[in-house]
Amino acid sequence: MTMVFRVQDPAMTKAIKAGDKIKFDADKVNGQFTVTKIEKAK
Repeated sequence: MTMVFRVQDPAMTKAIKAGDKIKFDADKVNGQFTVTKIEKAK
């Protein structure tokens, strides 16, 4: 299954790169799933 998420602030993606394991919070904003918090998983 594939899901599309928008990011609330594109600057949040600067701390991660492809292949990183992450944890994130998402909310539905204006009908779209939006990442509101993102961090690397430990």
